[in-house]
This record gives sequence, structure tokens and C-alpha cells, in this order.
Amino acid sequence: MFEANSRSFDESDTGKNPLPVTISTHAQEQWQARMVADISLKTAWERGLSVRAPEADCTSARLYPPCDALIVVKHTTVTTVLHNDGRLETPGLIECSDCGDLIDPVEDDCPWCGATAAETVTPGRVTISRGGI
Repeated sequence: MFEANSRSFDESDTGKNPLPVTISTHAQEQWQARMVADISLKTAWERGLSVRAPEADCTSARLYPPCDALIVVKHTTVTTVLHNDGRLETPGLIECSDCGDLIDPVEDDCPWCGATAAETVTPGRVTISRGGI
């Protein structure tokens, strides 16, 4: 087992010190067996997006969009890695117009493909415009 740092477990933890997250041997094995990725599970956790996975029986979950990996955490341990089957709650995330992966609409560039967002409009929410007035 080794530790990865978590910026936060959910939106309410923003600004708090990073929490150590232990990655179980089982989760590491599942990452290697199920995912085709050039990065470690630790890096995928750190770069992943916080999502809600109500059917996963977990305390927290992160989605790593480039390989559609759902990283499942119970308390402070990554317990397994699953293929995302779409039963997630992704409040505040939108799809990148170029690659289709989920992104935070506040970001200027897609972290997965590097595409620059010109303007993002989500009905019933705030519109983010980049550039001039």
C-alpha cells in the first residue's frame, strides 16, 4: 500500500489540508487489470474528478475520464477501481466539446485533450464567458 493526497473528498472540504488516502493492494491490482493507462493509480486519483456514486457503497469516488475509471474509496482507503457504467451523479461537471470527457466548466482548458473552451452554457446555471465582454 502507498498513499496519495486528496485535495478534497467533496466540495465542502475545499481549503482544508490534503487528506492521506491509502490505496489497497486490491485496488492497485484492479487498476492494472482493468485500465489501459500510462499513469499510476495514485496519479489518476489525484487528477480525477470528484463524483457521487450512490450504488458503489463508498464514502467518496473519483472519475478519471481518459480511461473511464471509477476510483472507489471507503473512509480513507481506495478499495477498488471499476469501469464507469454511467450510474454517477456529476453535479457541476460538463462534457468537453472536443473529446466528450467530463470537465469542470471553470477550467480554461480541458485537462484531458487540451481543448480551449470558448464559452460554456448550461441551462439553469451560471454561464461562463471567456475573453471580451
